[in-house]
Amino acid sequence: MDMKEIWKEIKGFEGRYSVSTLGNIRNDKTNKNLNPFTHNNGYKRVSFRSKGIINYFLVHRLVASSFIENTENKRTVNHKDGNKSNNVLSNLEWATDKEQAKHAIDFNLRVGKKGAENKLSFPVYQFNLNGDFVQKHDSVNCAKRLLGKHLHISEACNGKRKTAGGYLWKYSR
Repeated sequence: MDMKEIWKEIKGFEGRYSVSTLGNIRNDKTNKNLNPFTHNNGYKRVSFRSKGIINYFLVHRLVASSFIENTENKRTVNHKDGNKSNNVLSNLEWATDKEQAKHAIDFNLRVGKKGAENKLSFPVYQFNLNGDFVQKHDSVNCAKRLLGKHLHISEACNGKRKTAGGYLWKYSR
């Protein structure tokens, strides 16, 4: 079944760029489609120049923002089939972080070792605000999962923040 391609101007770039239900991005002045590039995280991106500044956008977010109402104010866009390159409208949906994580597990999209098994992960120590030891976590992601919050633990470990989630944090390197 062929899906009819519908175009909408991209908010903030009206008259200059449009996005389609098939995941295409068009320069409205030249009427030519842009060639998205694949970022190192696997997502397709495009760049627009505005007032001498280059702005980068994820194609799937442009499609979702333009065509899918986000009444629950969910912050991520999920690729239903797990293919980050498939930015067709029917393959996209707004999702919470927890919904994204469940989808990744259900579709076996998470690859690689986690926590202590991953040589690139470092254990992190959690302290209360008085500096008393609370708990050791295998990795930042393990701590986030356990606490059930989207925290800035790595920034606290790197000294860019004083605290995250009401705790002090340190890497065990």
